[in-house]
Amino acid sequence: FWARVSGQDIGAFKTPSLDGRPYYVAFSHSERSARVLATGVPESEVEHALYRNPAAVLLVGALALLGALVVAWRLGKDIHASLRGLLRSAQALADSEAAAPQPLPIQEAETVRHAMADAHAQLLAREASLNASLEREAAARQQAESGNRAKDQFLAMMGHELRNPLSAITAAADALDTGTSPYALRSSRDIVRRQAGHLAAMVNDLMDVAQLESGEIVLHR
Repeated sequence: FWARVSGQDIGAFKTPSLDGRPYYVAFSHSERSARVLATGVPESEVEHALYRNPAAVLLVGALALLGALVVAWRLGKDIHASLRGLLRSAQALADSEAAAPQPLPIQEAETVRHAMADAHAQLLAREASLNASLEREAAARQQAESGNRAKDQFLAMMGHELRNPLSAITAAADALDTGTSPYALRSSRDIVRRQAGHLAAMVNDLMDVAQLESGEIVLHR
């Protein structure tokens, strides 16, 4: 024993006891004296504890592995269900249908599903707004084209209406130049006066229309 503990401050070794049984011995030198403190444990007890602990560790490891397999199977099942749910939601959104209402087992996948549904709703709202804008634009374009046609028809009609009194005035002026009888002169003057009145009435009507268009005249029924 003394040969084993000499030259080391602390250590351990295996040695037989006085009765011949094998022991594991741990020792330490005292810092205040030359004494050595040692304690021994029978080899059988140490090896029994060593063999017993690995068995317990193996059992615990086997249980942990089994639990991990169960958790992995459950998690894989949830992931598979979540992915299938996201796929159904994407297909429903592609067909312009409502997304699947049932919640998904994984919170992250459920968040993605809600985000997809919100994006689809915003897309539908923008599409509806765009369609409404296109309809308003088409209606405005149709109204503008109708207004242009009405303007063209109005100008053509006014040209015809103005040509009639102008033709009569021109003919009466020619008759004034060539006529000699008082009756012919009086008749030509009456024609000029009457047709000039027609022209003045049409010009007044045009001015009234212009004032109506500019908002300067309000009609009261």
